[in-house]
Amino acid sequence: MNRALIITLVIIILVIAGFLIFLALSGGEKGDELNNTYDCSADVYNCADFTTQAEAQAVFDYCNPTARDIHRLDNDGDGVVCESLD
Repeated sequence: MNRALIITLVIIILVIAGFLIFLALSGGEKGDELNNTYDCSADVYNCADFTTQAEAQAVFDYCNPTARDIHRLDNDGDGVVCESLD
């Protein structure tokens, strides 16, 4: 096997490994662990479902462009949800 082929294979393996690590680390608390999707079709989350305000904010930010505040997490309408969690 020539040197260029070995280097190319090593690079491909490293890129794949990096991508798999990224996928493993980017999952959401309430979402699909691989692509961070949340259910925005109905009111299925409330503040008690989250440990931190940041988790609730992630769901709100994900759903808000299409579903407004479908989960009613932002009671005062200021864009910051579940403020009691912090």
